[in-house]
Amino acid sequence: MPRLSFGQVEAVLAQLTGVAPDKRVAFSSRLKNLQKQGLRGEGSEPGRGRAAVMSFGELVQLATGVELLRLGLPPQRAASLVRHNWNQLRYSAYLATFTDFEAAELAEQNDLDAPELTYAWLFRSDALAELTAFGASEFDDYEAVEAIALSNLRTLFDTGASGGADDVDGVPRRYLAINGTALCRQLISIIAHDFKFALVTEMREDLLEEARRLTDFIKSMPLTDGLSLSPEQTERVKRQMLDLGETDFSVSPPIPAERVRAQAKELIKRISRSACDALIAISQDGEIVMDDSSRSALKELATHGALVAGSGENLLAITLVGQVAHRILKDTQSDGYS
Repeated sequence: MPRLSFGQVEAVLAQLTGVAPDKRVAFSSRLKNLQKQGLRGEGSEPGRGRAAVMSFGELVQLATGVELLRLGLPPQRAASLVRHNWNQLRYSAYLATFTDFEAAELAEQNDLDAPELTYAWLFRSDALAELTAFGASEFDDYEAVEAIALSNLRTLFDTGASGGADDVDGVPRRYLAINGTALCRQLISIIAHDFKFALVTEMREDLLEEARRLTDFIKSMPLTDGLSLSPEQTERVKRQMLDLGETDFSVSPPIPAERVRAQAKELIKRISRSACDALIAISQDGEIVMDDSSRSALKELATHGALVAGSGENLLAITLVGQVAHRILKDTQSDGYS
């Protein structure tokens, strides 16, 4: 799989952006700032003792951050939007590695309809969020990006045009848009043909490998015992969540009560019904039976940043959020999710 040095990355993005030769140093500084905000490659953590390199997927993320800078977003926000939503963009980036002919040929070989290859990446960002009744949240950048096939754009905007509210049927009236397919294809052309840093097939495989790592994480969850908290963690949850209103999170963390409520509300609005059901199921007793449906729901939770590969403490956190989400839904007597 291709691994590009910072010098190679800077050369590719400078050509993509059309940077003047005498402005390359300033442009390099902008890239390094985006990397400091989280759009960095392997080995770029301080103290690692080796030069940073970037995969093709990481390069696409950095390039997307540059595009958002060009649209006027500050570096921190641009990096946050890309970093927290890359899972939503990866598939359309993968499709961009195929020509129309290649996609049609593969579809015919597998007796499938040819997929649509052209996608717009739509970003939701509200610079005035702190002035609204809802306020600004640390979770605003999660699920704030959509990859929409070109044929579906009219439907999306037709839905948003049905009223004067800021958000109609979950569809905002305000987006920043990038032609994700055009961006990826131009990157591929520069890398493979202009500089010859990597082959198209290598870049395609790099994106597939990223997807496999997420899939492998989901598959690695135990099938027999389910996804479970330890007995000690379950008791800890029951003690701390018996009554959220009376729980003293300042003395007994793991998560401040207001943060739990905020995250629960965000998840309810943004995840599917099956994922919300999985979230609530975990919250009941700290476990969920692992079948195809629940595994798909857990993958969605992982995509939304609610579930991360790791320890039982992380599972404890999602259990707390699930219990609060359940209470919110029960109190409002509403589905609260799509």
